[in-house]
Amino acid sequence: MMQEQSGITKPEVEKIADDYKLTWYLEDQPTVQILVSRIHEHRDYHVDAEVEILDYTEPNPQLLHPIRTSLTKTFRGLLAELNDVSYRDDWKHRLTQMAYYCLQGIRAGEPIIDLATREAPAEPRQSITDIAWEGMPTVIYGPGGVGKSMIALALANAYHVGVPVSGLKALPGNALILDYETSWDETWRRSAGLLAGAGLGRERMVSYRFCTRPLSQDIQSLKRTIAEKDISLVVIDSVGPAVGGDPELAAPTIQYFNALRAMSTVDKPVTTISVAHVRKNDTDGGGPFGSVYWTNLPRAVFEIKKGQAVESNYIEVGMYHKKTNVGKLLTPKGFRITWSDGIRIETIDPHRSELLAAKGTMGDRAMIVLEDGPVGVTSLAETLGVGEKSLSSTLSLDHRFESASVRENGTTAKAWQIKSDVDLYG
Repeated sequence: MMQEQSGITKPEVEKIADDYKLTWYLEDQPTVQILVSRIHEHRDYHVDAEVEILDYTEPNPQLLHPIRTSLTKTFRGLLAELNDVSYRDDWKHRLTQMAYYCLQGIRAGEPIIDLATREAPAEPRQSITDIAWEGMPTVIYGPGGVGKSMIALALANAYHVGVPVSGLKALPGNALILDYETSWDETWRRSAGLLAGAGLGRERMVSYRFCTRPLSQDIQSLKRTIAEKDISLVVIDSVGPAVGGDPELAAPTIQYFNALRAMSTVDKPVTTISVAHVRKNDTDGGGPFGSVYWTNLPRAVFEIKKGQAVESNYIEVGMYHKKTNVGKLLTPKGFRITWSDGIRIETIDPHRSELLAAKGTMGDRAMIVLEDGPVGVTSLAETLGVGEKSLSSTLSLDHRFESASVRENGTTAKAWQIKSDVDLYG
């Protein structure tokens, strides 16, 4: 650590997310500290930021509250403010050092990696089994009232506490809920109910943040929070207000996913789960509401569907894997959510559920029928309650199936079967 002896020495520079803290020392004691935050580079390459200045040799160290200034122009205004409140005559030198080290860090960006010098990386770890991958975005979507928020919170709880939820294993880490729809007390009640239903106490509950600003405008302060609290999983509920613009337009959607990406660094990946809605009255297969990028940019996309009996204290929820960037589409997952002595979540087979069976896609339902072998086109269509042309059109576009032949009534008939390399159990 460098000390002030004669003249000004080099400050200690600490980067916290996108912010900078510069500290000057004398005999191992901090004397002056400058905090630089909310840094913004304009299109003309000028950079401004909020600067907070403290002098620990003063009775009241707080010399200047956060004040906006340019890092690429002269500091006349800032120097005038400091000269009014400080005895020091070296502020110009310190501010020059501040600008130099901050601009150096800002414009360096992430380091270039020579891939030839790196060992072969492992496959991306699954933050939550078959749902969320480390450092990558997952989107879950469905109409209102199907349990999307409850499932997302249950997954965050499992990750935060480090215990499986209904057989889905989660890496241990710190989870954060960015809430654009409800309140901390509603999230507390749900989270406490889920923990109680899993037989756990409330010693460790997820972090929570009430949000009103679009994610892209809030990302700088969020990155600092993520760094300080060592957050590695973030749930955004829901993406409509988090986008801050028309989600059907490409630009706001891309800004949103850029903000998700900005949460991570090369050495510190942050996994995200975004909760999305569907278009009004769209209850099947339409995809997340908004631009096509809602499907193209995530690592994985899941559709949520619900079944519920009249006057029951439980719902059954199916998660249907609609898109993946790497690997294969996974078989659907099912959960029964019961409200009794907490909120209990159990794993079910969505294909065997009377409440969910009819809600699966034609391909999902065909998978169940074809588990025991090929079935003729006519028989399969009758079993599924669809037309033969619709059946053939759908299954011919589904990578899980291939055409086959069967013997029916002494003759050879066209049939469908599951491809031999498809894992029936995901």
